[in-house]
Amino acid sequence: MLEKLTRVRTVAVIGTATLRVHWRHRKQVAVIDLADWIASGGGKLAPLADSKTFDQVRVEDNGFELAWGNSNANLFVGATQLERFAEDQKGLSRARKTIFRIISNPSC
Repeated sequence: MLEKLTRVRTVAVIGTATLRVHWRHRKQVAVIDLADWIASGGGKLAPLADSKTFDQVRVEDNGFELAWGNSNANLFVGATQLERFAEDQKGLSRARKTIFRIISNPSC
C-alpha cells in the first residue's frame, strides 16, 4: 500500500519558485511553479520568496514532503499537495493553449 501513495523521489530547483519533481513509483516528472502558493502564504511562506532559502529544498519524511531551511523553520509542503499543484497547472496550461489557439485562429 505504501508504494501507491504520492511520494517524491527527487526534487530540483529549475527557476524562480519553480521545481522539477520526480515522483516515486511513477515515470512522470512534474514542473511545478510555486510562486502563487508562496505569495498566498503571507508571512509564513515569505522566506521562500528569497532564492537562497528556496534553493535549499530537500525531500523529507521518506518522500512524503518537501522542506526548506532547518527543521525549526517549519517550511514544508506535502507530496499530495504538490501533486495537486502539478495537476492544476497542467490543466491551466491546456486551457491557455486552447485560448491561444482560438485567438490565433478565430474560425475554430
